[in-house]
This record gives sequence, structure tokens and C-alpha cells, in this order.
Amino acid sequence: MQAIIRQGGKQYLVKVDDVIHVSKIDPGKSEELSPEVLAVFDDKKIELGAPVLDKAKVSVEILGDRKSPKIHVYKYKNKTNYRRKIGHRDHQTTIKITSIKS
Repeated sequence: MQAIIRQGGKQYLVKVDDVIHVSKIDPGKSEELSPEVLAVFDDKKIELGAPVLDKAKVSVEILGDRKSPKIHVYKYKNKTNYRRKIGHRDHQTTIKITSIKS
């Protein structure tokens, strides 16, 4: 069984025992973490939400926090000796999908 969930403004295609990295989750909100379920499907049937399935539930387990790989951004203007290099790393939370119920 697979599901499409929305967490932190992004959508993820998940199945049981998947480990994914989502946008940083506040430690105080980690107890009631339940991502919105947009669709649930398996080999025989598909359930789509409009936009969210209310009766479907995806249970997750929080494994920890991390930073994403660094992204380098360069700014350059010709003939003016203007060069800037900026690095950026997003803070992320690693979660594991424990169960999908439709």
C-alpha cells in the first residue's frame, strides 16, 4: 500500500518502512505529527481526497534532525568586480513511515 502525503508544504509518495527527510518540525509539535493524506492506493483500488482524505491515517516515527547538503549560490556582475558566494543548508527532520491505514 502506498500513500501521497503533504508535510511542510511538499508532497511525498511513501510506503511502509520508508525513511524520508522533511522540513524541520518543531520539537513541541512532534507528538501530534500526522501528515495530511491526499491519496491512498494499492494494486486493486485507489482512494483520492478532495483535497484530503479524512479517514485515512499515516503514522510516522521521528528519527532525528539533520542539515541538507550545502547549496552554493554565486552572484556575478561583469566588468564591475562584483562577486558573491553564498552557501545555504536547510534544516530537516528525518521520519520513518510506520503504518498506512485507509
